[in-house]
Amino acid sequence: MIKVGLMFIFFIAVVGLASMQANNTTPKDFVVAQLKASVAKIEQQKVKLKGTDAQELEKALVKLSQPEKVAEKVIEVLPSYLFVSVFFMLWANLFLVLRSRRVLIKEKSFAYSEKALLAFKVPEFFIWVVIPSLVLAIWGEESLGNTSSIVGTTLVYCFGVFYFFQGFGILVRLLDRAGIYGFIRTPLVMFLVVSLHWALALLGLFDMWVDFSRFTEKKSQ
Repeated sequence: MIKVGLMFIFFIAVVGLASMQANNTTPKDFVVAQLKASVAKIEQQKVKLKGTDAQELEKALVKLSQPEKVAEKVIEVLPSYLFVSVFFMLWANLFLVLRSRRVLIKEKSFAYSEKALLAFKVPEFFIWVVIPSLVLAIWGEESLGNTSSIVGTTLVYCFGVFYFFQGFGILVRLLDRAGIYGFIRTPLVMFLVVSLHWALALLGLFDMWVDFSRFTEKKSQ
């Protein structure tokens, strides 16, 4: 999964840079052009709408009134968003494939199932990269400049997605141990993934010290 994800990210980066070079443009110029095109579309929609919807579009236009500054912010967060999106989609699709194969083809035994993904554990040496990344993300701008803060934040997001996978596996095992299934479990999991994904990442991070497996494994009779 990690190899395929890194190869896919590398492929997207190479294709994107090659396309920009062929069109003789830069990432910032490309984003600015897309933002200006969005402004024109929003202006057209605002004329057709009235009331609250028009006010929301007006707020969007105010934010896009300086496309160069917005483009800089987009470029800052783009690497981390790309990394997280690729690995999350890859993990989610692989989970659904393994689960559906086991459910639909019951008469066959497979070497792997979705439980292998739920047992995902981040190598412990990752913490020696996460700690300085957190320091740079929080205090880097004050001492070393804005670039160090951007680098630290990007690394925190990139490593955080793996800790999220580990935390999600712990969550599922905790729900199994508590006997929470059915119509209660699905909305609960969706809420935690969408609204408290950072908490699941922290759960996976602190698993290195707390070892939540002692709470998730059923006691032997």
